Amino acid sequence: MATGPEPRTIPELFFRRVQDSPNGLAYRYSRDGRVTEVTWREYGELVRRFANGLLSLGFEKGDRCAILGETQPEWTIADLAAMAAGGTGVGIYQTNTAKQTEYILQHSEAKVCVLDTRAQAQKVAASLVNLPRLKTVVAWGDGIGDGIISFDEILRKGDEFAKIHPNVLEQRMKAVRGEDLAILIYTSGTTGPPKGAMLSHRNCVFEICSLERIIPSSVGDITVAFLPMSHVAEHLIGFVGRIRNGMAAAYAESLDKVLDTVKATRPTVFGSVPRIFEKAYARILSQVGQASPLKRRIFEWAKRTGLEKSRRLQQRQSVPLGLAIRYAVADRLVFSKIREAFGGRVKYFVSGAAPISTEILEFFHAAGLFVAEVYGLTECAAIATANRFDDFKFGTVGKVIPDVEVKIAPDGEILMRGPNIFMGYFKDDVATHEAIEKNGWLHSGDIGVLDTDGFLKITDRKKNLIITAGGKNIAPSNIETLVKNQSPLISQVVAIGDRRAFVVGLITLSPDELKAYGAEKGWEGASPAELSRRPEVQATVAAAVERANAELARYEQIKKFSVLEADFTVESGEITPTLKVKRKVVEEKYREKIESLYREGV
Repeated sequence: MATGPEPRTIPELFFRRVQDSPNGLAYRYSRDGRVTEVTWREYGELVRRFANGLLSLGFEKGDRCAILGETQPEWTIADLAAMAAGGTGVGIYQTNTAKQTEYILQHSEAKVCVLDTRAQAQKVAASLVNLPRLKTVVAWGDGIGDGIISFDEILRKGDEFAKIHPNVLEQRMKAVRGEDLAILIYTSGTTGPPKGAMLSHRNCVFEICSLERIIPSSVGDITVAFLPMSHVAEHLIGFVGRIRNGMAAAYAESLDKVLDTVKATRPTVFGSVPRIFEKAYARILSQVGQASPLKRRIFEWAKRTGLEKSRRLQQRQSVPLGLAIRYAVADRLVFSKIREAFGGRVKYFVSGAAPISTEILEFFHAAGLFVAEVYGLTECAAIATANRFDDFKFGTVGKVIPDVEVKIAPDGEILMRGPNIFMGYFKDDVATHEAIEKNGWLHSGDIGVLDTDGFLKITDRKKNLIITAGGKNIAPSNIETLVKNQSPLISQVVAIGDRRAFVVGLITLSPDELKAYGAEKGWEGASPAELSRRPEVQATVAAAVERANAELARYEQIKKFSVLEADFTVESGEITPTLKVKRKVVEEKYREKIESLYREGV
């Protein structure tokens, strides 16, 4: 933990860490097979140089610096430098289209844009005529071209500026106040254009310090950084949180090399979205299904043993000696191998951004891997409730974090209030007043319940609730999660039935699992679309839906479904960068298919 009085701003937080851990590992990254490690002192120097470089360009207090690229050290250097220079960091998802990128650059009135690749540079170049406020474009990857300055050139400009104006940066940092805008996050949104959520330095520092009291980590811990920095979870909890506790980061060279980074660094802490855990779970079950009968029996015995121990621990009961001995055998034969896939040193996982099933949480807990499910949104600085290692309940998103309030409105909506509640939406007073009541309560848009022990359970999105023609209220996420958990083949499920007589479903398949399934059946060379139409695949999905329906009330059951020929992707606009389904987009795109399901009747 850092020494001295609590910092007021993110730059203060950062340079306090530089002072307290100058020789400690701040981050490591790999490029072209070469691994580079950077200390906190070196990190601090890079931020100072880049901040001075921004000042040399005329970057003023309150200016915005947009960052468009993969999660890499340069992203964080530019972000910290912008805040140190008195400005604001604005993340843009690397998967955004040129039009979406232009909207954020224009709406945020960004003065500087820092990006990585040539593809990202082309997005910006196509919009420059409509961006009169954008004065400078900087590239750290292969995006350097006409009118674009290299990242190293900004560092050199910073060196020259500091020689002539040695005190300007320090004065600028001292002028930054807690109530100033630190981070402008454009919510990816499932409908409409994104809104710019404004988080102050006070919001961010409070959030990190509050979480530090319930989710421990420290100098010596290391995590893998790969989630998009444009999302509040990685930007604030992952990145700024690491600064607070001194945890090092290992940057994955790319998304498809995350597992390589995990094996090389053996992280002690690992945060992710549920889809990563769902895929890992599905892959484990798939591999077991292809194993010999003896290995399958050993796995099932180990799983039962692990779940027995897990459920006793969940009930705060002691573990009998006989069970402890059986678990030790199960751990040696099965669970240790599962942990080794994550490097073998993970102390805990953190999962957020979307719901994760209790089945998966219990399985990983049985394997000795605790997944702390948390809940929040950009507008509350990422996290409002969290499960803790000594106080958790699977199936819930935990208890309220220190010094924050949560209550349930009469219509079931979750409301929250505290120092972490955002400043409002940038240039949108109407939306701000709709989101925050005069007494400070933020409307989450989620429906939930607080149990007698203070644990919060999310039941659905307020706007996603299905009200059938018969007047029944249905939470589609419950149905969708249940179906997904029935087969590793299933990737996404969208339940539809608002003002309809019954519920139907659109189902997509996992390309990786479908390919493995096809290889097992001897269907090499078949495309995902061809595989999805095969009777055996359709029968597997039908069986999964039938098993899920057996656990649902009659009015909740999926009566008809269609297996789509391609999985949802960010590029196609059907899911957000955090893998949340854009329901309205999907319903509009597959309107005719949905109508055909209803025309068929039950």
